[in-house]
Amino acid sequence: MYAPARYRIDDPDRIAAFVDAHGFAMLVDAAPDGAVPLASHLPMLRLDGAPRPGARLLSHLARANPQAARLRDGVRVLAVFTGPDGYVSPAWYVTGTDAPTWNYAAVHITGRIRLIHGDDTARDVLARTVAHVEASRPQPWPLETLDEADIQAMLPRIQAFEIVIDTVEALAKYSQERPAADRVAVMAALARSSRDEDRALAAEMAAYPGIAPEGPS
Repeated sequence: MYAPARYRIDDPDRIAAFVDAHGFAMLVDAAPDGAVPLASHLPMLRLDGAPRPGARLLSHLARANPQAARLRDGVRVLAVFTGPDGYVSPAWYVTGTDAPTWNYAAVHITGRIRLIHGDDTARDVLARTVAHVEASRPQPWPLETLDEADIQAMLPRIQAFEIVIDTVEALAKYSQERPAADRVAVMAALARSSRDEDRALAAEMAAYPGIAPEGPS
């Protein structure tokens, strides 16, 4: 991933928080010679603390998904986690003009597949995934709410797997190249947008260290 130093995220805790908050990731496989690369959009959970070489991600996909046939132990893959993104207009700057750009954040994790076999372990992967995404709800819904026969029918149709991490790259491009007054103006413009993703981007920029000026406004 192209990640200039001013945008790079090196804090493991911040990377872990980003993966937790934006855990619906894109899985891209290393296509065999001459084959078209495949990508799937899948929920992923981190294991073993913050993402780092040797740590793991946990996920699953439908066996009917053509990409499932390519996933074998040791196959190299890329997992891409993205947050809200938005166009930045030069008209918003207050200190001078510049070219249009786009603000966004992303984490790229490469690693190798380790397949998870057996209905009991697949069930555990499903239960952990549901528990993770339901955790913020006032009354989390547990997998066990489903009829047992339905769960048993579901398990043979999924392939659970881990990604054993090789590399982690992360960036947050949040107008760091602009003066503080311009960053404030960009956040204000995004916050006024009718586009939900723009408003979410403004909130993430405001919470990111060093983007919003310190002290009273």
